[in-house]
Amino acid sequence: MRKKRMIAWISICIAAFGLLMFRLAQLQLFDTESFSKHEINLIEASVKQRSQEMVVDNGRGNFLDRSGAPLSYETSSVLVLFPFLKKMDWEADKVARTIGVSGYALKNAVEKSKEPFAFGDPNPMILTKNQMDIINEMEIPGVFAVERKYPLAKMPLLSFWVL
Repeated sequence: MRKKRMIAWISICIAAFGLLMFRLAQLQLFDTESFSKHEINLIEASVKQRSQEMVVDNGRGNFLDRSGAPLSYETSSVLVLFPFLKKMDWEADKVARTIGVSGYALKNAVEKSKEPFAFGDPNPMILTKNQMDIINEMEIPGVFAVERKYPLAKMPLLSFWVL
């Protein structure tokens, strides 16, 4: 009785694992261009999703000195805007008043963009902690005040070795 129960349980586990493997193969190998009854192209959807992103911190090269200050980057509080805002009715004037620019400047920057950007790039407008809090409390989709890392321009090379 115990052996039959164990064989049945192992068979169920193997069957469930096989179904999951088949589903994974279906998603990644077989039906990538016509998935589900809606004929979704998973490859195009993946590319579209990746094009609507902005790297805030790549997680690499965070060298600090002995006091904890960064050597290879500086952190700035910036306003990040996404291009899908041009298709929405959003509170550009309220955001503009918060950061001290015209609503036209914000809307114009979004209209010209094709990918997410920090407002004012290549020299983005630096926000205060209070401005960041106000903007993030508005909870407008596609409008974020975040801390972003920027590499230090023309970092000097070490001309000596510390032994």
